[in-house]
Amino acid sequence: MITSWTHHVRQFNNLADSLANIAMDSRKSTQVFPEDLPTLPTYWATVVESLQGDMDHWIDLPPDTEDDGRSPNIYGVDCHACASA
Repeated sequence: MITSWTHHVRQFNNLADSLANIAMDSRKSTQVFPEDLPTLPTYWATVVESLQGDMDHWIDLPPDTEDDGRSPNIYGVDCHACASA
């Protein structure tokens, strides 16, 4: 579970840098779907490579069957228990 975020300078975040450059160069926001990958222009190559590496990392992690994605409240109890309290 992620409890905090740390700023990463652009030189250490190639994916964000590549996406920002594409948006600035094209002067538009673009939404890409998996079926678009084979026909993307070559300047998307860095993004696709970075994305694949990021996804491989998450696919390789074993699923946490106990975690439902909700964070505990200040009492340290499950959020479903809060509704019945």
